[in-house]
Amino acid sequence: MVLSVFPNKYALIGIKRAVPICRLSLHRHRHCSLSTLAETQRKITMSSTMNLPHVRVGVAAVIRDKDGKFLVGKRKGSHGAGTLQTPGGHLEHGEDLGACAVRETEEETGLVVTAGNVITITNDVFDGEDKHYITIFVDCAMTDPNATPETTEPLKCEGWEWKSWDELKRINEAAKSNPSGDKLFLPLVNLVKQTADLNALIASKSQ
Repeated sequence: MVLSVFPNKYALIGIKRAVPICRLSLHRHRHCSLSTLAETQRKITMSSTMNLPHVRVGVAAVIRDKDGKFLVGKRKGSHGAGTLQTPGGHLEHGEDLGACAVRETEEETGLVVTAGNVITITNDVFDGEDKHYITIFVDCAMTDPNATPETTEPLKCEGWEWKSWDELKRINEAAKSNPSGDKLFLPLVNLVKQTADLNALIASKSQ
């Protein structure tokens, strides 16, 4: 006898007929219900997924100087150590995306910025590290265009510098053949892959 449980109230016995599932005897239990089966399936699903790490949300602040270069710093003491990434961090519960970009920028660089539009997102799966992030890139403008970023968290960042979009693309390309050289943090790698011209993309979002 072949028995298959369907999401509706019927099951098939062999190929001859369909009968209400509550009339079946499953594992010698004479009484069953759809709610019992649903609860069992829910527990099986939970047991198989409860040990997986949660997908987290990161916010990256995209800050340009008066020459159109982007602010990046070399990460320290965490996943992606030694790679270049924009200021940013984890989105807190109930926090606005722009507020997160402003907060993280001030904490990490001392710069005061205003948040503009969401530019794009990247889906960042860190192979071998059990980390998966959705990174949201937010356009930010310095309230003082002549301000200088500071390394306010030296245990997390080696220092800040300004790079053009072409420079970042060249760094990413060179890293493919020279793993010991400068590299981009995975969200920035994915941003480069999916964006030909970041300045043009930012301009399109403000129209």
